[in-house]
Amino acid sequence: MNTRRSNQGRGWCSATGSFALLAGCLLWALADAAIAQPLASWNDGPAKQAIVTEMRAGVPVLVKLPQIDLVDDRAGKPIGIQKHIGRRPIAAFGNSDGDLEMLQWTMAAPGPRLAVIVRHTDAGREWAYDRNSNIGTLDKAWDAATANGWTIIDMRRDWKRVFAFQ
Repeated sequence: MNTRRSNQGRGWCSATGSFALLAGCLLWALADAAIAQPLASWNDGPAKQAIVTEMRAGVPVLVKLPQIDLVDDRAGKPIGIQKHIGRRPIAAFGNSDGDLEMLQWTMAAPGPRLAVIVRHTDAGREWAYDRNSNIGTLDKAWDAATANGWTIIDMRRDWKRVFAFQ
């Protein structure tokens, strides 16, 4: 009868134990980092002040106050994208000067990016507006697109159909 103990299986247990220790240390480090740098959108500011805790029928509830959280135009567009998506886009499409900051913010990141301006030039099928329009202005964003080599689409020239029913 062989009385020697087998080492079979010890390597796996040792590797599993090391992996568990490494995973535990990683989770601890991530939790510590999350405590040290809390979610940026929850720092003191308008977003945090717009939500309060109330007791209703003995139950705590979160209540969003009726106030403006974000103006989704001009400089507010990149803020809204970051707040709701949490990442800089790889592509952005705009049709007025209200989209310029979003397009600039998108293109400022490293790597391949796409910025597109859609010029509303077809008054017969949609609205037409450009530099001196009363309903929308495409002036500074058009200049930036031309200067930076962004894609410019002309509705009248480039689209056979504007709406599916046409």
